[in-house]
Amino acid sequence: MHTFSDRDLEDLSLGAALLGSGGGGDVEYALLLAKKHKNRTVVPLQYVEDDALILPIAWMGAPLVSLEKLPTGDEFLEIINAAEKHFGRPVDYILPAEIGGSNALAPFSLEKDVPIIDGDTLGRAFPTVDSSSCALFGIKPSPAFISGGTGVTRIESNNTADLEAICRKKTVEFGSNAALGVFAHTGALAKQGAIISGTLSYAKHLGVHMCTAKTLANGTILDIDQTIEDGFLMGTFCVGNQDAVWTVHMQNEYLAVFQGKTPIAATPDIISCLEEESKKPIPSEKLRIGARVSIVTLPSPDIWKTKAGLKLTGPKRFDFPFSYEEVVS
Repeated sequence: MHTFSDRDLEDLSLGAALLGSGGGGDVEYALLLAKKHKNRTVVPLQYVEDDALILPIAWMGAPLVSLEKLPTGDEFLEIINAAEKHFGRPVDYILPAEIGGSNALAPFSLEKDVPIIDGDTLGRAFPTVDSSSCALFGIKPSPAFISGGTGVTRIESNNTADLEAICRKKTVEFGSNAALGVFAHTGALAKQGAIISGTLSYAKHLGVHMCTAKTLANGTILDIDQTIEDGFLMGTFCVGNQDAVWTVHMQNEYLAVFQGKTPIAATPDIISCLEEESKKPIPSEKLRIGARVSIVTLPSPDIWKTKAGLKLTGPKRFDFPFSYEEVVS
């Protein structure tokens, strides 16, 4: 058991921004919320009781919108209260549904003291709810609880793709920004593989040791093409220097990098864009033409490189005409 300090949260936010692969929401405001509140107790997964009720939580929507429609953290308190009423018992533990971006800090933004498990269900950030270790493990996604800050809607669907579509529609109704609690399960299931263990600690480590990323390209952002579609920030941006031009495709997260017409990196590997001088990750909603940047990659958790994992998170899931194996071979 460990109590995170403000410095721990700062390191976590930097590492989470890297793992966010451009998505997951901007960490700067999330860090302010986390520092304001004092829900700081982090528990290793092995110490979680088998009969404990666990609820992964996350923000959902287009990251660009969250800069204008600022959350308060009360949305998650509403969700936890609704979950406790539904299950007729306390939520014993929460954790970020994804470690990428602002979602890593979501559990720390509560007024209520609820222990936080050192783990998440993605090991990075992905655009959709069904790209989750819980889904891969067979955990039912419902009941899910979604809040736009004016009350909670409970959603029932045992099909993760259908639940994603329903939640996405509700998020759009909320202004493309909402809070979500999903894949409630027990400590026993978490320890059997439903949760990716240790990712809060890993993100905090990355916040101190950013040099572990592999550089693909260095240059200047030449062009940005972005639009919000169905609650996602969609588009591309181009980075160039005197030798080459690279194009990065995004759906909230950076999903693939092309050098010319050749893909050189792709999901599920983690692609990030770093400001050249500070080495800080730039989220997709804060890209600016003229910025000098580096495009870097990190490996994803091994579960996403399995046949079942690639079906949920590989390039073809996002309509690219190539497989992950073609890029890494």
